[in-house]
Amino acid sequence: MKFPLLYRKQAHTLSIPSFSGGINLRDADGRVGDHQLTDGKNMWFEGRLLQTRPALKVRDDCTGEQNFFPALANDPSVTARKEAVTYSGNGELFQLFSYRVSYSVDNAGQTEYKARILFRFLSESAQFDLPMLNMDGENVHYFIIQHQNKIYCFVDQNKLWHRIFRFELTEQMQPDTESYAWHELAAEEIYAPIVATHGVCDMNGGVEAVGAEGMNLLTNRYRLVYSTVNRSLLSAQSPTHPMKYFLIHSHIAGDDTVVGTITAVIRYKNGSTVCHVAEKSAGDMTYRETDLNGQTHYGADGLTLWSDGFELQFLTPQNGSQVIAQVGENDYLEDNMTLTIDIHNYAETEKMLADRERIFSAKYSAWYGGSAFGLSGGGWLFLGGFEGENQNQIFYSAVGNPLYFSENSYIGVGQSSQAVTGFGKQDNSLIIFKERELFRLTYNGLNHLSGEDLIEQALVDITANEIQLSLQQIHGYIGCDAPQSIELCRNRLVWLCGGTVYTLTSQSPYSERTVLALSGMMDKRLKTESTIALKKAFSADWNGRYFLFIGTRIYVMDYESAGYLQITSYSKEEDGKRQIPWFYWELNNPNRGQSGLYLNDFSGIPLAAIVDKSRLHLFYVHQAHFGFSDAFFASVCYFDGGMGDDETVTFNQESLENIVISGKAFRPIDSCFTTKTYDFGMPQFRKNVLLVNLKIGFWSERPADIAFLTEQTAFTDTCQIRADLQQNNRFDGSLLRNYMLHPAVRASDRFGLQVKSQSPITVDAISFQFKLLGGSR
Repeated sequence: MKFPLLYRKQAHTLSIPSFSGGINLRDADGRVGDHQLTDGKNMWFEGRLLQTRPALKVRDDCTGEQNFFPALANDPSVTARKEAVTYSGNGELFQLFSYRVSYSVDNAGQTEYKARILFRFLSESAQFDLPMLNMDGENVHYFIIQHQNKIYCFVDQNKLWHRIFRFELTEQMQPDTESYAWHELAAEEIYAPIVATHGVCDMNGGVEAVGAEGMNLLTNRYRLVYSTVNRSLLSAQSPTHPMKYFLIHSHIAGDDTVVGTITAVIRYKNGSTVCHVAEKSAGDMTYRETDLNGQTHYGADGLTLWSDGFELQFLTPQNGSQVIAQVGENDYLEDNMTLTIDIHNYAETEKMLADRERIFSAKYSAWYGGSAFGLSGGGWLFLGGFEGENQNQIFYSAVGNPLYFSENSYIGVGQSSQAVTGFGKQDNSLIIFKERELFRLTYNGLNHLSGEDLIEQALVDITANEIQLSLQQIHGYIGCDAPQSIELCRNRLVWLCGGTVYTLTSQSPYSERTVLALSGMMDKRLKTESTIALKKAFSADWNGRYFLFIGTRIYVMDYESAGYLQITSYSKEEDGKRQIPWFYWELNNPNRGQSGLYLNDFSGIPLAAIVDKSRLHLFYVHQAHFGFSDAFFASVCYFDGGMGDDETVTFNQESLENIVISGKAFRPIDSCFTTKTYDFGMPQFRKNVLLVNLKIGFWSERPADIAFLTEQTAFTDTCQIRADLQQNNRFDGSLLRNYMLHPAVRASDRFGLQVKSQSPITVDAISFQFKLLGGSR
């Protein structure tokens, strides 16, 4: 008897060697690559494996009572940022964080506004703090620049008081020494420009001088250079002329009276020098005669300095009274007198104060210019990010002198309705970001100025004209509204604007691909972020990846990928974007204090990041309520291996000035990833999925949950897998094991899976074994 033969369908296999393509939230399943994910959290592709992100650890050397400071805050605010300041010491490279805490206090029924500016240098294995700066005022703004081994902090208090502090970096930083302190610059330490030179006496009341430098917007002080003798006024009949000179001025209004200090230094033919000082107030004037060492020195030349309005006079005694001295050709040298004018009366300096505010309100700075300087340096300091009618301007300093900003050394960038929002360097250009515009500034060299240019007044300000710069718009509607997101990745700038990440591929305004969007695979999630959160976003460049921090969420882009490196080579821009891997992380909240400690809503949100040799550090500032007072404390965390994120559990609370973190635990990292639902290249057939081989490693005590997906329901079947306790008591990413899963999935068009775990997991490869059924119904 013959039995009929049963037809046996052939089993097929689909193998996915790795999930290196990142998350694709844009495309439908049919367009998602097999090596891509349709969702994921706290995963990245590292070491040729799909892995859980590193754990976030609190640095023990950055915790303790020195980081707590009382606030008594009613409406506190905290800002923090990474500064372009480095220090090399003890064989390590330190980078600077700065942060400002603004708060108000009730002093006998009067509200007083305070601010503290704090500074922390950080390296991979060490840290140290600089002395803090305590300020008064409701609106305290600051910015920091580094020039050689000096740090300068420019502070604006209530748009009225402008102060500059200097800290000198030495080979051995010793906090217990008197030199370990901020030094506030006195007026004499800020460059006083020579606004006019080669001046002479004019008997007709005019002014004869040659303009040289513009007023310094950082100070009221300026200088004039005069010849005490005017040879054109001398004759045989009149071999002398009166010693009276006009005080050339720039921004002095009112009744044409210099109110302040006038210093005259005269050099004689015999080599001696005499200094005269006159101090004039609105109603009176006092004078003193001193030498250059500041010692009282009467009668050195028998003259007394006097100011009458804008006329400067030298008096000499005659018949019991003071008369204007006479000067002869044989007594003095040419250009032998330097006058320093220091105006300090507010009514006379209202415009000066408004001009100075332009500099001290700057938010962004960059050194740029000079053929010998690369991406990290430059000869001129550029400032931008001003407020009000000057928001589209950038100012630049004198070469190598960050304490001199000429009143004429500025450039208007694009439309005045848009503010400058940041700087970046790419190739040999300074890229200027505005809210919705993009410009490039190029250094073309130095102007060759001659003495004739000054004498003929061919230029207004020698300082403003010494550098040749050209400005060019390279994009008319894409800019940057998140200034702290700008990074240079593989010699191309990357930044965030309007919820999209862009890169600058070409600086030519005629290129069709000057600016390209990179975040197409992640835009769906980026667009859910609030406008405020997007503008506060900051970034870091670590381990070949661009990290974008928005609140407690991190968007990670692999810029070593072929898609990023070759995006301009694709005939379709969308094809290049699909080849750029993106991953998404969410952070646990470190320093979730217990034991009666209450933290407000913004606690645990990182505010800045720096990268050293191998670690990515995050800087946090927390507000805490202790029942009797409020306080702030700072902590630094870093990404490293481990089972979970650090969590502070206990505080010793003897007093507000003596609070010490005394214990830590960790919280598991919730990680998951979701594959696409595969049609296995045969969408016309239904399939029975017989076997799933998953090569995975994870910590044994916490299982991984597997959910199977089809086109009909989100999860048709679930299972758990556990590691072998005897084989692996602790997680080791190199110990991977192949798990054979048998899903109860039958007659489905598409199939995929989701993996969730609270332990670090590592996934190498996955394969599916399936059988084809009849055509889809």
